[in-house]
Amino acid sequence: MRYKERYGYLLAATLMVAALLCTAALLMMLPKEISAPASQPIVAKQAQENKETTSQQKEKYIMKLYNGALAVFDAENPSKPQYITDIDERTLRDTDREAFKKGIPVYSDEELASLLEDYGS
Repeated sequence: MRYKERYGYLLAATLMVAALLCTAALLMMLPKEISAPASQPIVAKQAQENKETTSQQKEKYIMKLYNGALAVFDAENPSKPQYITDIDERTLRDTDREAFKKGIPVYSDEELASLLEDYGS
């Protein structure tokens, strides 16, 4: 084996090991849970987290399906949507879709922003 061939393979192997180590380091820096587990829908998870704080608050918005898309309604006037998102109902999980068909109460602008961010990505 010639000198260039032998060290060319060694260089390639070294670069592959370095790439694997960099990938492992980046994966270790990621959060442990990127999204909600498949067993628990996002809506149910957030509803559970906000259960205690929302019991005393009045709902501000209602998120529900409207013409095949997720829409935001004013809780005082739920007949006409304030905002229709570009989130297609077909992209939602079955459990989330059923919850949005009934309507999900939203108690603050922060909670609304969080839900829109969760489902918009």
